[in-house]
Amino acid sequence: MSLYITKQYADMLTKEDVLQLFDQLQRKFGSRNKASKICGFTNKTTYEWEKVKYVKSTTKEKLLKASLQHNFLYTLEYLFNRSNRRNVNILSTFLSTLYSFLLESESKNNFEKNYLTFFNFKTKNRGLIRDQIEDELSDMYFYLIPKANELKAQLPPIPTNDISSKELLDAIPLLCDMYLMNPSNQPKTIAHTINFPPDSVIKLWSIFEKIHFSSKEQPSETSLPSEEEIDKTTALEGLKTDFIKQYNNGLSSESSSEYPNLQNVIAM
Repeated sequence: MSLYITKQYADMLTKEDVLQLFDQLQRKFGSRNKASKICGFTNKTTYEWEKVKYVKSTTKEKLLKASLQHNFLYTLEYLFNRSNRRNVNILSTFLSTLYSFLLESESKNNFEKNYLTFFNFKTKNRGLIRDQIEDELSDMYFYLIPKANELKAQLPPIPTNDISSKELLDAIPLLCDMYLMNPSNQPKTIAHTINFPPDSVIKLWSIFEKIHFSSKEQPSETSLPSEEEIDKTTALEGLKTDFIKQYNNGLSSESSSEYPNLQNVIAM
């Protein structure tokens, strides 16, 4: 296995990687001299790494082989983290480039074509996005939806499984605002307007209605004002507070404690 990993990943090592892996070997064996001998290098060679711009492929292979032999788990974790960071950088660059194209689009057809590429790439890399650049992607969507509405572009429906807990929580203020402005709005219409899964919006809408009527029947600190002129800000905060309470209560259940996700709440 070590030989296979060495052949596959030695060339991806940078000068910084070489220095880092060799430093770990020095720590393990207590001196540069011992670490150098383990790898088959002279001390002079290891000192020269700090002066050169690039490290030879044969040197990378010898170092990685020794690192795997004496620090196997550490080396695997190091390689994984380095690969992951590079993948995230490429992913972020790709999505940011598509995002720029989308904002600059002047035609509906171009927007829909580029958005489909953006959407499919996002779906395929869902896990990596949620772990690393979810906030960045959420910011992109915040500006892309109005642009799509401006061009009257038809966007592909977002599957419920593609919505994270954070994205649902981020949508609460907007959905609360839309509900308070016109409770008779159709959830499916709202879902289409903000490009959100219809099933999620319908279930959230139902929760808002329950909270709304419950608040009128049993006034509390977070109930909607009964005056004719509704203080929308206060009402919105009340709905958000009550909804988040329900979310937190949902997390105390056996099913949601294992995997905290708002899907447990909207499924009520």
